Amino acid sequence: MPLLLIQAAVQDSSAIKIPSFTDRLNFALPIIVILLIVTFFLLLKSYSMNNASTPGGHTETKRGKNTVK
Repeated sequence: MPLLLIQAAVQDSSAIKIPSFTDRLNFALPIIVILLIVTFFLLLKSYSMNNASTPGGHTETKRGKNTVK
């Protein structure tokens, strides 16, 4: 009888220590979504900064600015 109580206690405590997959997914999914949104806006900002620096969408290289005297 005491052995059955010990086994039941061990099984219950191990179930509490190891979270289920759905519990882990419910914790990680919002973090993943937030990181994807932040990444999207950072890429959008980087793209808009690169296009705003060149008027008319034409890019100039450093070689084009250097002139031979």
